[in-house]
Amino acid sequence: MELALSTARAKKRCAERGYIEDPYVSHFVADRGTGDPSMTRGYYARIRAIELTFPFGPRLVLGAGFDTSFWRCGGKAVEVDAPDVIRAKREIAKRNSLRVDGLDFVEADLNSFVPESSQPLIIAECVFAYLRNDNILDWASRQENVLVVIFEPLKSNDKFGKIMFENFGIRGWNLRTKTMDEWAVLPFQKVKALSMKTVCDRLLVGEEGARIRGLEPFDDPSEFDLLMSHYGLVLAANGTAVPFLDTLPFLLDD
Repeated sequence: MELALSTARAKKRCAERGYIEDPYVSHFVADRGTGDPSMTRGYYARIRAIELTFPFGPRLVLGAGFDTSFWRCGGKAVEVDAPDVIRAKREIAKRNSLRVDGLDFVEADLNSFVPESSQPLIIAECVFAYLRNDNILDWASRQENVLVVIFEPLKSNDKFGKIMFENFGIRGWNLRTKTMDEWAVLPFQKVKALSMKTVCDRLLVGEEGARIRGLEPFDDPSEFDLLMSHYGLVLAANGTAVPFLDTLPFLLDD
């Protein structure tokens, strides 16, 4: 539950500071959003990149927490998380008369979860680092047409990476992570693995990029670049998802 609330607070700050429009997040977390400008801009890029994949089809959201993308973006979704999180989310949605047509909730331990049916799009934000196995990825790799979108902290032996993971450990999060090279060889027909620095460089362009950079200017942009270089976005595709990757603007330079 604490991880779901922590993420919701960070996304709430994105809305409060004008990065995104989200009239729903306040239903799920009452206190003010938390985070610093670097993390908030990073959350914006993460949200934007992942939501650009939504046109591929109905989505299976692993570790959905209090994510509000179903209400903000529409479409159909199956959201999976621990029973206490799902029950709280279902109750909050009911109490605030939020529509749930097209949204299915599944209570499950993701360490033992195997989907009963295949959704074309699988979203996993900070999920696999917390799991004891890669069973869901193994299952997904056998699906004929599937796009798996993964956001994770990257395994790193540099000074910044060691400090980052020490801080995770202090919070009780002992993560099982991969390097960029390890993500790049997942057993799918096509895999794209990018640092979030690369994603930010490609998304924060033009008028929208100028708007985002103007919300909370950085005294030292290199600190943001360093932080983003320690997080990765992975897109693993089979079948019809392979050509779909070519439509994503943050992959056009690859």
